[in-house]
Amino acid sequence: MRNDFASRALHRGERTAFADSCIASGTCTAPAVVMSTDKPGARLLRDHREIELLLEQLLAAFDSGERAIATPAFQAFDRRLSAHLVFEEEILLPALAEIDPSEADGILAEHKAIRSRVEELAIMDNLHVSRATQVHQLVEMLRAHAAREETVLYRFADRLEDQPAMQARLDTPPNDRPAPPAA
Repeated sequence: MRNDFASRALHRGERTAFADSCIASGTCTAPAVVMSTDKPGARLLRDHREIELLLEQLLAAFDSGERAIATPAFQAFDRRLSAHLVFEEEILLPALAEIDPSEADGILAEHKAIRSRVEELAIMDNLHVSRATQVHQLVEMLRAHAAREETVLYRFADRLEDQPAMQARLDTPPNDRPAPPAA
């Protein structure tokens, strides 16, 4: 099955970890082009798009009732989302908290709610009782959260692009970023 999302991204000149894996698996055939001049906000938006794609794959697996597909799809989504949240919490939110503590606290509270929902789904998946409805609820939660971040946090991130910690973390592929500490 060809992955149109990654194909379109590559056609626009974007290269992401997901697109690289798409090419490696043979599910995407667009030429790979690297654009290294992206602003942090643009890179983080791509992160959101990749997570959205994994979420769409997860939804399709749950909607089809295929547990053999749903479990690995959930695990891939969970790893990718966790890496993304850790990056925001370690790099962006502390900097944002210096100028807008209430916005940073609000985003962090959403992260905690998202993690809680993902943990519930993981437990339900392990018990084989998860339902597509619960995945759809997570999708809506994540979409609302993404809209908030894209409006506030990612514009702010562009102002931080000259900071070495920001650049080093952005240059690390998302799946290679450290996992969140165990609670």
